[in-house]
Amino acid sequence: MKSIGIFQLGLGKVGKSLVDLIIGNQHKWERLGWEVRYVALADSSGAIIPYSPYFSSEELMEIASYKLSGSKLADFGKYQFYDSLDVVESLPNYGLNVMIDCASGEHTLPVVLKALEAGWHVLLSNKQPLAVGLGEYSRLARYSDHLWYEATVGAGLPIISTLRSLLDCGDSIDYIQGVFSGTLGFISSKISSGTTFSEALREAVNLGYTEPDPRDDLSGVDVARKALILARSLGRQIEMSDIKLSPFIPDLSYEESVEEFMSRIEDYDQYFEQLSVQAAQSKQVVKYVARVPVDGDVTVGLESLPASTVFGSVSGPDNVFVFSTRNYKDNPIVVIGPGAGPVRTAMGIASDLLNLMR
Repeated sequence: MKSIGIFQLGLGKVGKSLVDLIIGNQHKWERLGWEVRYVALADSSGAIIPYSPYFSSEELMEIASYKLSGSKLADFGKYQFYDSLDVVESLPNYGLNVMIDCASGEHTLPVVLKALEAGWHVLLSNKQPLAVGLGEYSRLARYSDHLWYEATVGAGLPIISTLRSLLDCGDSIDYIQGVFSGTLGFISSKISSGTTFSEALREAVNLGYTEPDPRDDLSGVDVARKALILARSLGRQIEMSDIKLSPFIPDLSYEESVEEFMSRIEDYDQYFEQLSVQAAQSKQVVKYVARVPVDGDVTVGLESLPASTVFGSVSGPDNVFVFSTRNYKDNPIVVIGPGAGPVRTAMGIASDLLNLMR
């Protein structure tokens, strides 16, 4: 039996869903010949390691529940507390050492790089380490054989794996475009069906579709990060600032707290009602679309599209990704499915883990 030791960064909704998934499928990992164990956990305050060689299922569930209450690991008190960088250096070789970053933010980049430099495999659902400046990104890209990031684009949908398969088979990409945000797709569909923007956003938050700060979705930054990840995966050397980005809502400010922003979201209801009515008069719907060509401008923004098109017909939290390539030019590859939610994102990470095992 081969062994995998997991050091997981992030224990929010996605992190908890991943813990549940890995614990619940131990028999499947064992059938594949692998013993999968958690050997360290971390949040933004630091890391904990178990007193025994690995955390038991009961310990993992207790820690994950504690984190979902909004508390920090630094205050948990049951385990010794460490700096995450020191943990990477101190952990032994478990056969296959795997770091999983399902946190949110660039703060994980130093420990991710440390793990890669130490020969670990790194699995990401956190997009931000892949959306840093080109200088730092180039350091990550040196370890591309050990870097897995299916869940960063499309949650559990096979987007990165489809792209890699096309390129590995010698195809060339003309463009990738579509509705890349399950969150904004859900909100757009709700608005088109008569729900107010504020009601749709609150429902998306309650379902776990949004980023911890919903403005990361509404600003279009989250979609832009996905577009940047795809563009860089195509070999394009571009920065986040090179993307032509139009926010989902105008005049968005980060100067107030999340709570203050959410308390006044009704201010945008009339704006979206007008957009929806205008589009409906032309038998169109409003969608938030990203376009990633192999050359030319990468764009992200609201568009009014005929309801009968593949973009216009997508509903709820579904994403749609269209791959136009040399071999799939007349009839492009289309991947459609839900692209938001913690369980689906955890499935994307698990997919990378399975591919690593194989």
